[in-house]
Amino acid sequence: MALEPETLPEQRIGPYQTSAFIGGGGFAWVVAARHDGGTKVALKVLKPKYANDKQFTERFLKEAETAG
Repeated sequence: MALEPETLPEQRIGPYQTSAFIGGGGFAWVVAARHDGGTKVALKVLKPKYANDKQFTERFLKEAETAG
């Protein structure tokens, strides 16, 4: 199954179980999820078409580091 916004709810992404599509921007989607420990989080998921693009992956990781 291709990763698209409508397929994100009810998927497992690492230690997270997604529950709802929240929204998206130019290169990522945001989904509501719950960590295995029970904590509710919002996950930002890089769109597949950018996964192999070094410029986008570096930008995505930099944003995650800044937010963390």
